[in-house]
Amino acid sequence: MPHHVFIVEDHPFMRDIQARLIDLQPDLAVCGTAATVDEALAALPAGADLVLLDLSLGKRSGLDLLATIRRRWPDLPCIVLSGQPALEYEAAARAAGAAGYVEKGNAASLLNAIHAVLTPS
Repeated sequence: MPHHVFIVEDHPFMRDIQARLIDLQPDLAVCGTAATVDEALAALPAGADLVLLDLSLGKRSGLDLLATIRRRWPDLPCIVLSGQPALEYEAAARAAGAAGYVEKGNAASLLNAIHAVLTPS
């Protein structure tokens, strides 16, 4: 049975690319998507095993959503995606409870991070 990934990304093109990449993996499936913090909160956890969370979500920060997810679903892992360099934002994302941080544009890094978080040690 595949692991279910919920995607929170405000750019439709990026959301579509991420969903296609995940759905091409035999052990992963997208269980839902959201473009805003409010949409994500209305739909989660939706059977999700992991949340891919964009750092920039228009008017509200992905870190705000991450803090809410940590309170409501403390065991639901989140990987933060960003177009910003890791040096600037990775520490803040991890401090907020992210299980990983991946810069956008590297499909292999994204899939590696998803598998690392979903594979028990």
